[in-house]
Amino acid sequence: MSFTVWFTGLSGSGKTAVSLVVEERLCAYGLPVVRLDGNELRARPEWSLGFSREDRIEHTHRLGDLALMHNLAGRVCLVAAIAPYAVARRAVRRRLGDFVEVHCAAPLDTLVAKDVKGIYAQALAGKLDDFTGISSPYEPPESPEVAVFAYEESVAQSADKVMKAIAEAVSRAVVARHLEAMV
Repeated sequence: MSFTVWFTGLSGSGKTAVSLVVEERLCAYGLPVVRLDGNELRARPEWSLGFSREDRIEHTHRLGDLALMHNLAGRVCLVAAIAPYAVARRAVRRRLGDFVEVHCAAPLDTLVAKDVKGIYAQALAGKLDDFTGISSPYEPPESPEVAVFAYEESVAQSADKVMKAIAEAVSRAVVARHLEAMV
């Protein structure tokens, strides 16, 4: 069974760290897994998107398109991307179907305090335009399947919560398909 797990949250909230552990665990079960990192794809020259609202929404849609391609090929897709706009995440969820949204939640002051790259300091100083959470909005998910708090729990604990949410979502999907087949 293929599905997508979408990790959303502000920069530094643990999206990549938790998705890497979840990827490792799913692979250990023998599942074909692909992990897409929003920052890595955005850095590719052919991606060529800026940081306007429209470009950020397009970025989310493109990631959703890639996830769908992998799902159709029978792969589990893990997407780690800020995806700041709820409308774009909802559209991707509708298109993909089997979808687990993970909100990597963290207070802004904690992210600023743990900012090893110095990007929040630059954004707060006005040196970075359109920085999500500072000069550009982030709309947290209203009802994600799971919320993780990497700043107060270990990455392994966060991954445990995600794996439990995946198991519950997959179980519901299997039951729903079975019931549909009976009708």
